[in-house]
Amino acid sequence: MRIIQISDTHLSPGKAHFTDNWAPLARWIAEQRPDLVIHTGDVTVDGADVEEDLRYAAELMRGLGVRFRAVPGNHDVGDPHHNRQPVNEERLQRWRAHFGLDRWVEDVEDWRLIGFDALLLGSGEREEGLQADWLDGVMNAAADRRVAWFLHRPLFLDSPDEGDTGYWSVKPQPRSWLVERVQRHSVALVASGHLHRAHDFARDGTRYIWAPSSAFLVGPVMKPPPMSGENRLGAVVYEIDERAIAPLERRRRGGGLPPPLLRVSCCSFELTQSVEHAPFQRTFRHIWVVKIILRFARHAKAPHDLARAAIGRNRHRDDFVQSELTKAIVERSAGGLGRVAVAPIGGGLVARRPPGLG
Repeated sequence: MRIIQISDTHLSPGKAHFTDNWAPLARWIAEQRPDLVIHTGDVTVDGADVEEDLRYAAELMRGLGVRFRAVPGNHDVGDPHHNRQPVNEERLQRWRAHFGLDRWVEDVEDWRLIGFDALLLGSGEREEGLQADWLDGVMNAAADRRVAWFLHRPLFLDSPDEGDTGYWSVKPQPRSWLVERVQRHSVALVASGHLHRAHDFARDGTRYIWAPSSAFLVGPVMKPPPMSGENRLGAVVYEIDERAIAPLERRRRGGGLPPPLLRVSCCSFELTQSVEHAPFQRTFRHIWVVKIILRFARHAKAPHDLARAAIGRNRHRDDFVQSELTKAIVERSAGGLGRVAVAPIGGGLVARRPPGLG
């Protein structure tokens, strides 16, 4: 069975910053012929406040023509105790009206796939307690099946014992509750999104996958803490069968993955790649946008740094605070990376060769 995990698509009919990436992503999914697509949240730009974003994104997901499951992200249902977009019953009901329940179970061969809502963790909402009881129930009923979790936020960045990382991972108190269950039930896989990074590692016998975004890369303006993984776009392919198969792409050096239970590859394909965290304002004035078109993901790292520009952060209501961003198109040639063309959107391209590129 083939499963594709996508994440952080950030779709919206009114704020279509990343809509251009949906068509190549959908084509690639069709070429892979998966049996199931799992979306690990931030399906929308602003579904937490704009129901039309949820409707539009759900319609695009159904248009894939493949059975899918989804769990919400903070852009879809809000954040615990957020001062403007707290996760609450109203936002959860909007999500469920378009995507179904925010927690679910799929039994696939000898696996039990469990999706649940990371944004309820630590929220104090009534639904948090209901979800906790539900999770215990479905875990206890897994019998001899291997268990895989899918949620939006990663449980941790470096260690289950780390402190509060703020926006980036599950808070310490609910994390410890979840990690205890990971250990008690020998959860084989924990797959998440949110960080817009690709990472595959093992910790205490559990495999952790961070799925990359298909929308944009998080740059320094967001002030992310140091973290492992690759800053790239793409998706994750899981192939489940009865044989013990090693990962397709790579093993963590010296980390020692658990016994191979499924085949995993983190795939990249041609996408229009926004280099910074583009804020999601409702109006725009004279803005240029940073984009990179990549032919091969392994050549992504160098142009990321070269093409970066600062972009404002407040995604709620204000306009962009910066007005001089550039568009960069990078093509791969036989000798490596080609020339980089830089110009404002709507203007003619002026080719230049940035330092470090041959």
